[in-house]
Amino acid sequence: MAIITKLERAEPARLDVRAVELMESILGQARCREVMEETCFDLVDCLAAIEASLHVKDHAKSRRLATEIASLSAQIGLDDFSLSARNLMDCIDTGNWTALAPVTARMMRLGEASLMSLLDLSDDPYA
Repeated sequence: MAIITKLERAEPARLDVRAVELMESILGQARCREVMEETCFDLVDCLAAIEASLHVKDHAKSRRLATEIASLSAQIGLDDFSLSARNLMDCIDTGNWTALAPVTARMMRLGEASLMSLLDLSDDPYA
């Protein structure tokens, strides 16, 4: 009988708090929260759009959206999410269609977890 091992797909989201603190020191607390919330909404829109563009195999649009996700997420301290978007860009650039689906799934999971951790931070009254 074969042994089946269940692989965990969950990855903890990591937030570079220093990037958030730097933004807060430059913009002030209120404006920093506004920028973070706006960026979160932009990232959610990008995630929905990239999922749709990958579904119809519009790789040029997917590449552009992955670039936007990588840039936006890096700016607000979501480095792992940014790296996963760059990994997706690499798959598209090299034509690695075999890896595209799992890399996309990982980016979507990290995106969701990262955005939730960022929103949790912004809801913290003691932050």
